[in-house]
Amino acid sequence: MVHQTQSATSRLWKRMAGNMGITLVSGITALSLAGVAMQMGYANFKIKAEKQLHILNSIRFVTLIEIGLEDGWVVAPPINESETITIADVDNAYSMGAHLKNPSQQNQLYHDDSAVIIQNDNGRLVFYSRLMDTEGHLYTTDTIAAYNLTINDIHID
Repeated sequence: MVHQTQSATSRLWKRMAGNMGITLVSGITALSLAGVAMQMGYANFKIKAEKQLHILNSIRFVTLIEIGLEDGWVVAPPINESETITIADVDNAYSMGAHLKNPSQQNQLYHDDSAVIIQNDNGRLVFYSRLMDTEGHLYTTDTIAAYNLTINDIHID
């Protein structure tokens, strides 16, 4: 009887050890897959955050131009015409360079020709932004009003 009990215990132990091995392999696999998913999620998060920063910079740039309109160092265009104000123009009047950082570039600079376009549509001013990197790549298009930009409207590559 003792021999049968040891044999049953031995079989049970082998079965548990086998299950623990399978459980261990399953756990390691699950952790690996979770790590890959987290890495992919982080990459997507980083791209979305970078695009959001370009939108924020676009709005900050437009806000500076709106302040310029109120303070008089920017003049509104005549009805049904537009006016383009570049970063270089604003830097001359309002030292903006230190405030607007490009999140997609190591040097954190936008091209000096990045601009806000003010369109006077029958007396209603609409602001568009054209942000570009130092090589001329456009992040934002001047066909969508700056306050209406979404992450789908920002072009990083």
